[in-house]
Amino acid sequence: MTQTSGNRRVLVCENRDKPGMGIAAELQKSAMDQHFEIVTATGREAVRGLLQTRFFACVVIDIGREGGDTQALVRYIGEGFPSLPLFVGNGFQIPGIAVKVQEYERIHYCEDPQDMDRFIALILEELSGKKKGTIEGILLANFLEWLGAEKLSGQVIVSHGREKGVLYMDQGRLIGASSSDPRDYTALAEISSWEKVNVEIKEGPVHGHLAAASVPPAPAATENPLRQSRSQVRGGGGSNIETLRLTRYGRTIVLHIEKFQRLIAAIRDVLADALLRTDVFLSTDGHSLAGWNSHPAACSAFAGITRSLVDSLAVSHFPPMGNYYLLDLADDKQVMVIVSGEVQLGILMIRSRVPQGLLTQVVLPKTLAALQESYMIEYPD
Repeated sequence: MTQTSGNRRVLVCENRDKPGMGIAAELQKSAMDQHFEIVTATGREAVRGLLQTRFFACVVIDIGREGGDTQALVRYIGEGFPSLPLFVGNGFQIPGIAVKVQEYERIHYCEDPQDMDRFIALILEELSGKKKGTIEGILLANFLEWLGAEKLSGQVIVSHGREKGVLYMDQGRLIGASSSDPRDYTALAEISSWEKVNVEIKEGPVHGHLAAASVPPAPAATENPLRQSRSQVRGGGGSNIETLRLTRYGRTIVLHIEKFQRLIAAIRDVLADALLRTDVFLSTDGHSLAGWNSHPAACSAFAGITRSLVDSLAVSHFPPMGNYYLLDLADDKQVMVIVSGEVQLGILMIRSRVPQGLLTQVVLPKTLAALQESYMIEYPD
């Protein structure tokens, strides 16, 4: 098989002497057509060596008739590589595994052979590298700005009650729109007037049928609607988001934005004039969910820094990162990043105005508790 990049490679941990659900064999049926590589390993040390020297899109643990050191392997990957998607098949229902996988995020679990097709489909979706999923309850203008930064190409299906429209994106640029209104030239104006929308992403090439749905060149039709929506976002009022549901890789993250906003207000009260900026952002891509004097570019950068720290500690055989890290900056500044699974909170402050005991004994524990209560993960039945 030809060598592939790390985002087209899957590591399958299996014991061929005591086979499990046969996941590697099932994946092999699609490997040639979908152009991905399967690497198999037996035992924790072999897995450790591969993860430290090669890049993988995901890891699969196919448990055989004896669980062996499966729990230790789950712990090693869950703590050492928390951003790496992990799929665990437990067809023989070895005790303790189902409870163990619940301790970590980004883990998909299957113990029913009848769910094998769905489980394989989730792995193939991860290997496809496509950004599939839905986001509910977010304003269209905010979402388009997000997709622009992500350089998305494909269709964005926008629903508002019974109304539905499609936006066509090319490398983050909005190049076309269509809606239930037969007059395609009004589609963008119509869609952008919807305040609360559900959004589904279908990434892929934009086809030639866009000629009839392309956005007309007149500035009034292409620019004004989105500018109006952005002003609604900044102006507050009915455009505020209370709950955001982000569905990716077969699970849904429910984010309570109003709780993040209350947390931001509490931090402002505690740190007072020592606070310069603060944001709650997603661990996956750094998208800011709530903040004061917000800095979206910094959120994206620090999400990357956190991932880099986690990976560097694992490669160095250091203990995994805890719940926060501090950076001492020039000009009497300090950054604290507090990490809670799917979300993180960053604080930029004036160092000389903040007692360190206040940070570690008050701000840190209260923020961690608030972050943990502000989101939940729903897995499919």
